[in-house]
Amino acid sequence: IDHEAGSLLPVSVGLSLIAIVYSERNFRNYTTDFSTEPLAFLLTQIFLLIVWYGSQRGRWRWAAFGGALFAFMVFCRGVFVLWIPLVAIWLWYAYRISKPMAVGNRLEPRRWVFVFMLTFGLLSSIWWVRNCCVLSSFHPLGTKGVATLMGGYCDESFQSGGEWQFAPEREMRRVLESKIDLETATPLDFQNIELEVDKQAGFQVKQWIVENIQLLPELLFKRVVTEWNPYTGKALLLKLLALVGV
Repeated sequence: IDHEAGSLLPVSVGLSLIAIVYSERNFRNYTTDFSTEPLAFLLTQIFLLIVWYGSQRGRWRWAAFGGALFAFMVFCRGVFVLWIPLVAIWLWYAYRISKPMAVGNRLEPRRWVFVFMLTFGLLSSIWWVRNCCVLSSFHPLGTKGVATLMGGYCDESFQSGGEWQFAPEREMRRVLESKIDLETATPLDFQNIELEVDKQAGFQVKQWIVENIQLLPELLFKRVVTEWNPYTGKALLLKLLALVGV
């Protein structure tokens, strides 16, 4: 309740949104329909809050905590690795414009960002080195990323409105696994299959992009429209409320 304004509006809006979310199937079943996306979204919200609060405190412990959390985010969803250049710039800017809670023992912006990146690098490198050792090749993030891209940059994806497809990867794995005896296959055989999937998928993705580069803008538009559906009922109401900042 907003005591200063003497109004129940904030509580009413909050309860209404909760009711809509729990009655909307897409939100209610999101955590079971998907694997790591809900956790990644939750970690992103926590990360933003912690980093903003930590930048106001200015202590190295908050920078280290933020770096550790970001490392866990990359462990949860490898795509977060693309944020590394931007997050360093954003941290430096957020630190400079934040209102200090305490002047004493407050690090300089560059040092605070350095502690963050150092902690992130040390913790992430453990998993990255492990992947390279297990696969006996330079694949710090594993081999799944490129195979997933193959399902997003193919004729099937374009024809289905930009939806990610699993058929191309399944077919590639079927062909490769048919060349070995699955009953007597060793872990090394399956490791070689993963490396071959990564190699062939990377080649197919590059080839499709080069041959269909004129379709990329349309593919992007279709994907945005598809990923943000449906556009009716409670889902549409939630999207409109989100656009106005509710």
